[in-house]
Amino acid sequence: MKKAILKLDYTCNNNCSFCHAAERHKAINSTLPEIKRKIDLAQVMGCQQLLLSGGEPTIYRKLSAVTSYLKEKHLAFGLITNARMLSNVEFLEKLQHDGLVYVYVSFLSADPRIQELLTGTNSFEQVSAGIRNCVKYNLDVKVNITLTRQNVSSLMPTVKLLQRLGVK
Repeated sequence: MKKAILKLDYTCNNNCSFCHAAERHKAINSTLPEIKRKIDLAQVMGCQQLLLSGGEPTIYRKLSAVTSYLKEKHLAFGLITNARMLSNVEFLEKLQHDGLVYVYVSFLSADPRIQELLTGTNSFEQVSAGIRNCVKYNLDVKVNITLTRQNVSSLMPTVKLLQRLGVK
């Protein structure tokens, strides 16, 4: 299946110490017409699935309009996300209704203190719930663990926690 990555903007609800896009968080972001044009172009190029990325795509102010447009175009989509917003079941159900099939989640540690140190936010419970919800709703869930000095010793407990949350 041919896929394309579509970066919506650089805004994020985390403040990760290692983020490659941190300096761009305040950058001017794509407009809805620009995003629709890119979706149309991806479809013309034969893409059957788009991966929405950011920053954090789930906080993009016009995400609902983007996913509705993807549904109209009969394009499935995935998210490259920190999964915090996916802890909200109604939000997740709307995305799945519009064609969400795949979630690529960044998760950093089974130890809440380390997770929150690295993300600069109180994110552990939301991310855990978001992953659990995605599994419950039968989405294809993949997890990325960025290794740092702070979390490398918690790698195996993190993998075990992800397994308990239902990640294959």
